Amino acid sequence: MTADQVASIFLGKSNQLPNGSAAQAVDLPDSAAAREQFYSKATGKSSAQVKAAWSRLVFSGKGTPPKELGSAADVKKFVAANADAIGYIEKSAVDGSVKVVLSVD
Repeated sequence: MTADQVASIFLGKSNQLPNGSAAQAVDLPDSAAAREQFYSKATGKSSAQVKAAWSRLVFSGKGTPPKELGSAADVKKFVAANADAIGYIEKSAVDGSVKVVLSVD
């Protein structure tokens, strides 16, 4: 996936994966350092800016934000179990159970 495709999903501009299926995006908690790092590098926005954008979408009835899971292990487990799920975790936590679609070094 391109950075723009990933950003579109996590910013609520699209809910489609490249294969045409509906994406199930999952998020780390606000307190996770990887969350701020991901949003900064993948979308060019801070976590707070993304949260504000989602608030506007939810208020207008145009979207539902990514489901927030408790830890990187929870995100990895959810993505591994759901073919249409997309999430982000630290590179060091990646293993064969999930596929990397974008690396934001």
